[in-house]
Amino acid sequence: MVRYQYPFPIEWYDASDPFGNTSPPWRSPENPHRGADFNGGASGTAGTPVPAIAGGVVVYSDWYDGLGNVVTIHHPDGAFSGYCHLTDRSVSVGQEIARGVIVGTVGGTRTATQHYAPHLHLTMGSDSAGTRGGAARFDPIPYIAARLDASEGGTAAPERYAVLSADGRLWVKEPNPYANWVIQASNVTSFSLSGHRIGVVSGGTAYVKEGDLYAGWVQVSGAGGIKDIVLDGLRIGILGSDGVLNVKEGNLSTAWVQQSGGVKKADLAGNRIGIIGTNAVVSVKEGDLSAAWVGQGVADDISLSGNRIGKIVGGVAMVKEGDLWAGWTTMTGGTGALAIRLDGIRVGVNTTGGLLVKEGGLSAGWTNQANGVEQFSLSGDKIGILKGGLSIVKKGTLFDGWINQMPNTTRIEVAN
Repeated sequence: MVRYQYPFPIEWYDASDPFGNTSPPWRSPENPHRGADFNGGASGTAGTPVPAIAGGVVVYSDWYDGLGNVVTIHHPDGAFSGYCHLTDRSVSVGQEIARGVIVGTVGGTRTATQHYAPHLHLTMGSDSAGTRGGAARFDPIPYIAARLDASEGGTAAPERYAVLSADGRLWVKEPNPYANWVIQASNVTSFSLSGHRIGVVSGGTAYVKEGDLYAGWVQVSGAGGIKDIVLDGLRIGILGSDGVLNVKEGNLSTAWVQQSGGVKKADLAGNRIGIIGTNAVVSVKEGDLSAAWVGQGVADDISLSGNRIGKIVGGVAMVKEGDLWAGWTTMTGGTGALAIRLDGIRVGVNTTGGLLVKEGGLSAGWTNQANGVEQFSLSGDKIGILKGGLSIVKKGTLFDGWINQMPNTTRIEVAN
């Protein structure tokens, strides 16, 4: 996995104006925030050096009207990072640089006649244009957090592998596929992993632990009545057997906020929440927990990651990239698509003809990973599959080999 660093201490990040923010007076649904701003401490001072968040090759170093001086780097994992409003640029197109190399200095450049207060506008995309406001953009903060090098500040999210055995026990291992399994809970009917958190539904009650694999469980729901749990970052979602979705954000003791009734499936990604209703209608909201829902048509399955939304409609896989009003791109022909999962710049679709995964832009080519897959999971450079009850993973490129994990299992998840 490519390891990243924040360009500045995370405390300097302006959390009041996150990626995707549409709040007036500066933002709107037609003009959402397309990056992450660092304006605290020295990151708000013109002339402060700006380091590359990961190694790669410089593919853009020029003036871009509206963003001023911009540098874009293509990283080995396929992602692109952009550094905008710079006072000056210190790297050239074609130059190969390491993580931490200075690409320019903080500024407020915008147009020839307009300037912002000094700050770094950090962008990321699955293509170069995405770093300059194009549709293929995504939120830099969770992407970096999941790939953070602990030696560069902060605590790296652990690389975890989890399986549910046929007897209802949840097993988790870290930090690699060769580690020993640690049993986490029994009588488990649903589970989810995100960063240092693990969530389970056991006996109809939701529990979450945070920290290492030996941390204690915290009950986060009332007794009984919960059928599913999903975690992402600091958000926790629980879906009741009555179809009511509640989400909380922050520490484990914060209050729940009811999101919707009549929910069949839910997914969380960054500041987005997506649901499929019992009527098959898909809705997604972006922003805080009180944001309004935006209809996304109908679907049999959904998945969210960054600024991408994926769905299966009548056996056809479709993905949109950008804001909630962007158009859909058909990913598979025919009607054989069964399930879709998105993570970062990867798209996975399980079909009647095999598990297909692509990496990069939506027009990238597919690779057939395996046939006869019953369920699968994507996270970073890892893929987990369930085949004939055997849990199997691969780590690295799409062409690396598979590593057997545990027989007699009913579900697998990979996370970091």
